[in-house]
Amino acid sequence: MGTDLPPPMTPPDCNLRGLPWMPLETGRLLDSDLFLLSTGDEFKAAVALWCKSWNQIPGGSLPSDERLLEALSGSRNWKKVRDMAMRGWVKCSDGRLYHPVIADLAVQAWDGRQVHMEGVDSKKIRQQRWREQLKELSARLRDAGVTPPANPTKAELVRLIALYVDGHVDAQPSTKASRAPSTRDATEMANKGEGQGERQGELIPPVPDGTAPPSGDSSHGAAPGDGTRKRSSGEATRPEEVPEKVWQDYLALRKKHRAPLTDTALDGIAREAATARITLTRALEVCCEAGWRGFNASWYAKRIGDDRAPSGGHGQPRSNAGRHSGFTHEYFDQGIPDDGSIPA
Repeated sequence: MGTDLPPPMTPPDCNLRGLPWMPLETGRLLDSDLFLLSTGDEFKAAVALWCKSWNQIPGGSLPSDERLLEALSGSRNWKKVRDMAMRGWVKCSDGRLYHPVIADLAVQAWDGRQVHMEGVDSKKIRQQRWREQLKELSARLRDAGVTPPANPTKAELVRLIALYVDGHVDAQPSTKASRAPSTRDATEMANKGEGQGERQGELIPPVPDGTAPPSGDSSHGAAPGDGTRKRSSGEATRPEEVPEKVWQDYLALRKKHRAPLTDTALDGIAREAATARITLTRALEVCCEAGWRGFNASWYAKRIGDDRAPSGGHGQPRSNAGRHSGFTHEYFDQGIPDDGSIPA
C-alpha cells in the first residue's frame, strides 16, 4: 500500500450489518454518467457492487481482489463489464476500494446507529444503577430489622431509612414500614419454634372479639377518613405471584366498596399476610370470601380459629375459646366415644 493513496473514506469499525436499507438518490442516479453510458449488464453489476459494499467491513468498501469483485458483482462476463461497473471506486491506503457517494451514505448511517446504541446503553446503565440502589437501600432497612415494602420507590426507601435507620423523626414516610417478619423470615421463625408473643415492633393491634369484619382498609387498622394513613396515587399493579382471577375478583370487591387498590394498601396487605404466615394470594382469597376490602392477620386468625394468632404486642396469645364449644376439659383428656356423642 503506497503512501500516496488517500485515507479510507469510512471508519475502520463502520459496521452496517443488520441495516438492510440503503438510501438511493434517484435523481442523482438517473442523471449520472453511469446510467447514461452503461449497458444493462454493466449497470446491473455496478448496482450489485454498491449493495454488496454496504454490508462489508468497513461499510461502504469493497475488497481489491479481482476474483472477489467478480463474485460480488454476480456478472457472468466480469472482464467485459468491469470498467463501467467499477466507475467511481477509489483504492485507499488500507488496500480497499471506496466509492465517495456510497461512503458518504455509509458514514451517515453509522453515525445514526452509534447515537441509537448510545441511547440504548445509557438506558440499560441507568436501569441497572437504579436496581442496585434499591437493593442497597432495602438491605440497610433489613439490617435495621425493618422489612421494606413491596415494589418501593427510591424516595420511599430513603424516607424509611431516615426514619428507622438514621432516626430522623421529622422524616415521616408516606407509607409505614413493617417490623413484622417478611414471608421468608416468618418461615424461618416457624421452623425455629419462636412464639408470636416474642415478636417486637408489631404495628397492628388485634381486633377485639366480637368486632365486625373490616369495612375499611385494614392494613393499618384504620377506617377510611381517619387520617392515619396516606394513599399513593395510581392503581396498584398485580404481583406476578397472584393469579389473574384472584386479582380481578379482589379488584371487583374493592370497586364495590369504592376503594381503589393503591400500592400503599397492597403493601399493607402483603405485610399482614406475612404476619399471618400465608401467601399474598391466600390473603386476597380470604378477603374475597369474607367480603373484606382489607386484610389483617388478627382478623384472619379469628376467622380460622387459630390459637397461634398474633399477640397484638402484649406478649399473650389470643384466646380461641368457643371454637370447641360443647366439650368439657374432661373429654379433651379422655376423648370422645366412638358414636361421637357427648355424655351429659
